[in-house]
Amino acid sequence: QKLRVPPLLLAQDDDLAHMRVRIAQSQKKHRKTRRQMSMALNQTSVPPTDQEIKILHDKFRQTASMRERGDLAQFLSNKKTIASTEVQSSLVIFNEQRNLHGKVFGGFLALHAFELAYFAAYKLHGERPIPLGFDEMIFEKAVSVGDLVRFSAKVVHAKGRVMRVWVRVEVLDPLHNNTHKRTNRLAFVFLQPAEKTYEFLPETYPECLSYLNARRWYHWQGPDIDDLLARGVLTSQEAATSAEEGE
Repeated sequence: QKLRVPPLLLAQDDDLAHMRVRIAQSQKKHRKTRRQMSMALNQTSVPPTDQEIKILHDKFRQTASMRERGDLAQFLSNKKTIASTEVQSSLVIFNEQRNLHGKVFGGFLALHAFELAYFAAYKLHGERPIPLGFDEMIFEKAVSVGDLVRFSAKVVHAKGRVMRVWVRVEVLDPLHNNTHKRTNRLAFVFLQPAEKTYEFLPETYPECLSYLNARRWYHWQGPDIDDLLARGVLTSQEAATSAEEGE
């Protein structure tokens, strides 16, 4: 049952207190917008559009054509399949990671997921990637003390040097044939090294949906070249090179 939370009343009328209230209200509005966009961009809620189906079809045709000509090795010199980027890690949850409610602290799961996403990006290029932020962190089910947890990270999309790594968190049940249930989904954004940019190819339908979802996030909030220039992440010369790179 939902209960109304009493509003906070300012004990003193000063600019700092009013500024903090405005910041809190702004953050609340921002979180609501992100939740709405997350639902709108989710691949299970919104099916692929005609344009997105054409994009997937073109990628399939490119791969099939290269296979027929025997040039697959050359074709994959600057491309990777999404499945080939997957890395996994597993752990057992102990009491040290629990919160006040006896469940796992969400920040612990988010940190471990970020470290695995960073590892996947680092392993792919052999150079340290630059973290740019995250798209979403979805906590679907609580994780309890004693659970066996598996983290799986994949690079699902890249536009120029900006790539997105998705992490899936699952709880395994060894008493019932290692059945698993998803508890968390997290999406991180990194910058690829300038000398080693890749395009990532989906092969299965779930990978296609993940690719399209990440592509939607890119077109909604980037970051694009202008954003990276403004933040000082790219130089003008690097931005000019990135502008010439396709999706």
